[in-house]
Amino acid sequence: MNRIATRGSAAVKGMIALGVLILIGAAVWYFVSDIFRTKVDAGFTQATKWTPENIAKDPQNYLNYVEAETIKAQQSLKASRIAIAQNRSKLESIKSEASAKINTGEKAIKELVSAYKTASVSNAFPISWNGRNLEKEKVQQQVVALDKEVKIQKKSTGQSGKRVEKVGCSRKQNFRGRGECSVPTIRDPREPRITESSDPNR
Repeated sequence: MNRIATRGSAAVKGMIALGVLILIGAAVWYFVSDIFRTKVDAGFTQATKWTPENIAKDPQNYLNYVEAETIKAQQSLKASRIAIAQNRSKLESIKSEASAKINTGEKAIKELVSAYKTASVSNAFPISWNGRNLEKEKVQQQVVALDKEVKIQKKSTGQSGKRVEKVGCSRKQNFRGRGECSVPTIRDPREPRITESSDPNR
């Protein structure tokens, strides 16, 4: 019994080893032989892709496949448009906030500069501003700080504006060309493509 079991085990191991060798040989031959690789690739494509031959053999399932792929592409496009709308809203909010900060900063600068000039005439420092008493140097520092912040916000507003335009551009469906925007459309793969060779009017 032990000898039979040993022989059976040896036979199984031998078959496994032979199978491994065959697989290794096929893999090596696949990369070495252009002809073999071409035949394997063609067979794989024929077995896994909707080639013209496969479409002719099973047109109904091909139409089902096309319909499923079209629905998938439409859902993906819809999700992209939602994401674009959300990004646009966020960028517009950032731009609006920056614009509000710019207006507040510029107004504060005007108030401080006016108060500074008035106080300088009679050396009436400190001045009262925004609930604080500011000495001459503090007024100067505050104006510089506000001016810096306003410039930063203006730069941010410009960048946000460009991004909003870019996002809005991607939502428009225009003719493709230099400096113009376009949105990819979903074409039903069942519809025939009109090319230069197939167009009867040419």
